[in-house]
Amino acid sequence: MAETWQLNAREIAPGNGKSMLGILNGAGSGKVIRVYRMWMLNNFIGVPYSWDRLNLEIRAITGLTVGSGAAVTPVKHDTANAALDANVVMFTGGTVSGESATLIRLLGWSENELTVGASIDAVEALIPLGVIWDTGYGSTVLQPLTLREGEGVHIKCTTDLTVGTMDIRMEFTQSSS
Repeated sequence: MAETWQLNAREIAPGNGKSMLGILNGAGSGKVIRVYRMWMLNNFIGVPYSWDRLNLEIRAITGLTVGSGAAVTPVKHDTANAALDANVVMFTGGTVSGESATLIRLLGWSENELTVGASIDAVEALIPLGVIWDTGYGSTVLQPLTLREGEGVHIKCTTDLTVGTMDIRMEFTQSSS
């Protein structure tokens, strides 16, 4: 069984062109990172916002400016997992380079908090319904997003929405190349 980690970025504020959450498998790691699932969770609690104006894109990247953004520490699914290679970097708000064409474009749809009496469109705040990328484990049909040395992926905000926050999560594995 592959050693698995979960990357959680909590209460991330959007911003035009902002890298909301990313992972880069840096040169020299000798590892392969496979991203299996990503979630975007609406937690704009108590803040007026226009969620229908939120656009995010999942994009491949090849670099990250050293010292840019904030580091995000992943959580092991099993405490016996080996440490991640030091060249594997996880970040929010970083300055990326080598950005590719859009892999997936995501559009927000709800302006409601998930509360008693909220309209049905607020259900995307439920974790199973907030999935934005899912290849499934053990799939014989779909490959996960596979990041070899010098490759990464990030979720980028592409609109001018600047109010509220969201949680973004990724599940990934590390294996020898």
